[in-house]
Amino acid sequence: IHLTGNGLNYQSASTSIYGALKLHSLEWRESTFSNASAQISVRDNILHAKASYSDSTMDWNLTTSIRHTQESINLKLHAQVEDLNTAALKITDTDLHTAFQCYAVLDIDSTSAYTLRGSFNDIRLTPSSQAIQPKPLYLRAELTPKSMRLDIRSGDLTLNANTQNEGLVWQSPSLQS
Repeated sequence: IHLTGNGLNYQSASTSIYGALKLHSLEWRESTFSNASAQISVRDNILHAKASYSDSTMDWNLTTSIRHTQESINLKLHAQVEDLNTAALKITDTDLHTAFQCYAVLDIDSTSAYTLRGSFNDIRLTPSSQAIQPKPLYLRAELTPKSMRLDIRSGDLTLNANTQNEGLVWQSPSLQS
């Protein structure tokens, strides 16, 4: 573990922090993991964090940032899984390699309005015989003191739901051509 910095108030522009962690060994479900690392930093009122792991069971990277001011909070997340070997991790009995990317952005403003945007894409499922590549999944949700809206899209399927003041309105899923 390594940690350096100046200041403790993350909202102060003069605060700067850097930390790093290297995992030497972790045992889980009769498996040993040893190539994990993480870094965290605070600069210019933004917290940045990165984590990664790579070996024969899995290979992934995660990055996130959080900006918090008096007016708003903004959180960004990106996860990239290059390979997740479910049999080696003892999650499944059969060999299945999985890969995907996940993006998410959450915005909260001082009026108590929340917006979440995200996607789950570049999905690849590879059993021992052939690769399967499902359609990407996209999500957008908005929440204010007086309304809520949810949109989910994947391939030709779209699902929308929204409220205004008191009632929930569901729009039927539509198949787009």
